[in-house]
Amino acid sequence: MQVAETAAPHKAVSKDQSRPILTRVNIIIPPKPKGGKKAPPWTGTIMATDSYQGVVHVVTFDEDDRPREGTFSAPAEAFRNAKVSLTIDASRERKTNGPALFADGVEYPLEEAKNLPDLVKIKPEAESKWEIGVNIDVLKKAIDALGCKEVVVRFAMVPGGKHPSPLRPIVVRPLHNDDGSYALVMPMRFTSPD
Repeated sequence: MQVAETAAPHKAVSKDQSRPILTRVNIIIPPKPKGGKKAPPWTGTIMATDSYQGVVHVVTFDEDDRPREGTFSAPAEAFRNAKVSLTIDASRERKTNGPALFADGVEYPLEEAKNLPDLVKIKPEAESKWEIGVNIDVLKKAIDALGCKEVVVRFAMVPGGKHPSPLRPIVVRPLHNDDGSYALVMPMRFTSPD
């Protein structure tokens, strides 16, 4: 299973054991595309959420995988421990019970996932047309300097415009403290890959 090298879905799972489906990484395997050798690559989705934030990654199944259509959940540590490769085997010929995910040779049983939040369906259909780049390390440092865990982020508007300015400072304020504290974070300039 080909997953982006930087993918870290295990970081988005919940630690709350009272909601076990949120403590696991979910793998959605659609039906295999038809068309033989001319068929598009067989792709699926991995998702993780703690109900406050979520992450979705597209994965491509390769010749080492034996997936079957369905929705499964894997222990988060499978993704945490995978340094080289992930392979999914959901074939019925396996000697152990049920499908499994192999992370660098270690077997992690997959469970059928039910009642999981579908992050693909809840993603807004129309995303805004404006973009502002932010260095996450700078933003984290500003939040740490404010001494809080929850913040409100406000963007300066383009004078006379209807969208935020990609060049003016971003104001970060503590959510639950109205003592006048704030941090300013400068947006990053970035170029389109076009």
